[in-house]
Amino acid sequence: RLMIDCAVYRLNLCRISLGLIECNLRALNLYKKIGFRIEGIEREAIYQFSKRTYVDNIKMGLLRKDYGRGLSK
Repeated sequence: RLMIDCAVYRLNLCRISLGLIECNLRALNLYKKIGFRIEGIEREAIYQFSKRTYVDNIKMGLLRKDYGRGLSK
């Protein structure tokens, strides 16, 4: 949260984006709690060597105007 505060308030960024693999549910839930929204899914975009299969890549974004809504700091 500290890094996002810096990006939004000090660097004055209006948008932050990220990508994560579908099986990383802890990160997905954390990003949603912070205010990121799912913007798209690249189906079977990443090969996961440990499971020898392809997994989806989830694209998420956060706009400055949405940051902080519904958060208890």
